[in-house]
This record gives sequence, C-alpha cells and structure tokens, in this order.
Amino acid sequence: MSTAIGWTGAGRAGAAAVLLGTGLCWAAAAIIGPAWSQPESPHWAAAHPTRAGLALTFDILSIPLLIGTMLVWLLLARPGAPRLAWSGAALLTGAAAGQGIVEGVELAGYLIAQSDRIDPLAYSDVLGSGSGLPMVVFEVLFMGGASLGLLLMMIALWRSRAVPRVACALLVVLQAAEFLGPPLPYVLGTGAVLAWMAASVLRRPVTT
Repeated sequence: MSTAIGWTGAGRAGAAAVLLGTGLCWAAAAIIGPAWSQPESPHWAAAHPTRAGLALTFDILSIPLLIGTMLVWLLLARPGAPRLAWSGAALLTGAAAGQGIVEGVELAGYLIAQSDRIDPLAYSDVLGSGSGLPMVVFEVLFMGGASLGLLLMMIALWRSRAVPRVACALLVVLQAAEFLGPPLPYVLGTGAVLAWMAASVLRRPVTT
C-alpha cells in the first residue's frame, strides 16, 4: 500500500507539482541549450545568448524543485524504509549543494561569454584543469551524493511501494546511462519518469 494514501488532496497536488516541475525544468534546459555543458559551450553561449540564458535559468530553477523532490521522496519512503530514506536524503542534499555550485560556475561562464573582457575558452580551460581539496570535496558531494543518494532513495521507495517500482529502477538506470553518450535522451527519460511518479501520487485515494 502506498504511503501517500494518508495525504490530503492539496498535499498530493503539491508533491506532484514538485516532481513534475523538476522534470520539466531539466527537460527544458536540455532542449533549449543542448550544447551548454559541452566543451564548445562558451562560444555557443556567446552566439546564442537568449537560448543560453533560458537554459541556464531553467537549470537554476530546478535546484529548489530538486530539493522539494528529495523531500517528497523522503516523506513517501520513510514509513517503509526509514534508514535508507534518511541516508539517501542526506546524500542527495550534498548533491543539491553541488548542483548549486555547478550553476554558479555556469552563470559566471554565461556572463563571461556575453562580454569581451575575458576569453571564455580560457575560463573553460581553467575549470577543466581544476584540482585541490575544494575540487575533491565538490566531486564527493556532487557525483558521490547524486549517485549513491539516488540509489539508496530509490531502494527505499521500492521497499515502501510508494511509487511504481519500475519507475524507481528506471531512474537509477537513466542516471547511470547519462555517462554513455549525449545526455538529452536520458534527461527527457528522467522527466518522463518523474511525471509518472507524479501521476501515481495523484491517482491514490485522498483523505479529507
């Protein structure tokens, strides 16, 4: 039985909106600015300032929605697998912090690409060759937190039967598959899975 059955209609609608909004922001950013995360992105951003700005805006808006999604997952998964849910949430919090760092760096790159004072490729090269303790901490928070945190949270949701189990498995597979090629198909797939989760929350009976 889903742990969302005891939620009010307003609570379900809010949870569904957060899940759907996260996926839509990611999908919009990937569609509008598919080259934004590629090595040639500084020149692309300079040549397409409107698209680059919109893509970055959707990425920035996705951060608070991602935190909301994490909280929705936690509330859904906690009754059936509290330790896994809390562990996953803690790791995903680190990943959200890392995502905020990424967007800050991309915002700086976007602003540099719109000016002629700093060579955007030089900025990109410096970022690509970064090292030291701050970079190690960032990688652990972002990559480690996202990968392990999502895995633990999806296991918790699987055990809690809070959302379709296939959706949980698909999110883990899609995240791993992003490293295999262009991210657009996997980002769109992730958005579709989040929409499926949102629909499953809305379909459950509600309390009054």
